[in-house]
Formats: sequence, structure tokens, C-alpha cells
Amino acid sequence: MTVKMGTSNQKAALEAITNVIVGFIIGVSLNVFLLPVLLGIPADVMSFDLAITISLLYGSTGLVRSFILRKAFSKYVRKNWRIW
Repeated sequence: MTVKMGTSNQKAALEAITNVIVGFIIGVSLNVFLLPVLLGIPADVMSFDLAITISLLYGSTGLVRSFILRKAFSKYVRKNWRIW
């Protein structure tokens, strides 16, 4: 079964959102487990809420960046690519 997608903007937005959701899950995990070790932050300071807040900041930036780059790539780069 195939799912029909709408416009190019909708496809780019779906790709960007999927990318950010996966990145968010990875980011929260890294913020909870790795960031305290690397920065020497005590475990009680690095709460799960703080890890989510940091990940939301990076995730929202990543969503906008991913969408803009995807659209720019589709509009400018693909048209001008000449393999041979």
C-alpha cells in the first residue's frame, strides 16, 4: 500500500519533521547520559526536564534548518547538477 503525498512543501516538511523527531530522541538520550559525563555535571543538576529543554532548542533549530536546506537543494542544486 502506498501513501500519496501532497505538494513538494508537504514532502519536505514531513522529511524534516521525521529527521528532527529521530534526532530529538537521540539528543535527549545523549543529554541525559553523555553530557553529564563529558562536562562533569552532577547527575542531580542534569535533570530529564533540562535534557528535554536542550533537545527542544536544538530540535526546533534543526527542523527549520532541515526544511530550508531541503527546499533550497530542490530548487537550486538539483536543477544545476550536470553529471556529464
